[in-house]
Amino acid sequence: MGGLLDFVTRRRLVIAVVTALIAAVGLWSFASLQIDAIPDITGVQVQVNTMVPALAPEEIERLATLPIERAMAGQPGLDETRSLTKTGLSQVTLLYKDGTDQMRARQLVTERLNAVRD
Repeated sequence: MGGLLDFVTRRRLVIAVVTALIAAVGLWSFASLQIDAIPDITGVQVQVNTMVPALAPEEIERLATLPIERAMAGQPGLDETRSLTKTGLSQVTLLYKDGTDQMRARQLVTERLNAVRD
């Protein structure tokens, strides 16, 4: 242990340079970290909103919400379907499993909506 202390006390310039290099590498590493201050923790979801003015919630559910839910069932990666029906509005939210490609999910929803519309 005495040899290390002797080396450190005799080679102060070397120790200062090594310390400065380690600090510089640490600062560079910190600056190049690719992290967000607030990471995105939301899952992949697609929302289908249908506005039908002047219809009762029961009618909107029968004419819009249920057909959309049926058309979306069985999609690859689909984890959960939630829906909300109010006077003049049908809202179907499709929640996908982690790792599902957002653009692919939107494409599948668009294709199935076109099939329902036809």
